[in-house]
Amino acid sequence: MAIDVVANQYHGRVVLVDEKSDGSGVILVCEEWGPSSAPAGPALTPIQGPAAPTRPAQEEEIFPMGGMRALGTLTLDASDLPSGLSAFVAERFCTACIELLRQGTHGYRMTPDDSERFGFSAKLDGDKLAGGSA
Repeated sequence: MAIDVVANQYHGRVVLVDEKSDGSGVILVCEEWGPSSAPAGPALTPIQGPAAPTRPAQEEEIFPMGGMRALGTLTLDASDLPSGLSAFVAERFCTACIELLRQGTHGYRMTPDDSERFGFSAKLDGDKLAGGSA
């Protein structure tokens, strides 16, 4: 799944991957924009080794809408997150992804420990989300 993200006059694309061995998956549900544009927590560290896609060295491209700078694509691996529906605050998710792209990171493995930095706010009950009863 690819998601276009915009923050602080930058644009990027996030490809979400989830390769759990049991075949289950993570579904990110974005909530309204939060009160803060700055993600909390320590600096993000890129994944190492062949799982970290690279981008050819080049200048940032101009994104046509509003003169934003296009930063390329971030592959965000959510395999370590619990299966099911997870709510994320859209503003913090976009800002964290743009921060990684601005650092030149094009592959990152999100863990439960740093998911709050990406705006994780809660696990959701799929039945309640779909309007069913619990």
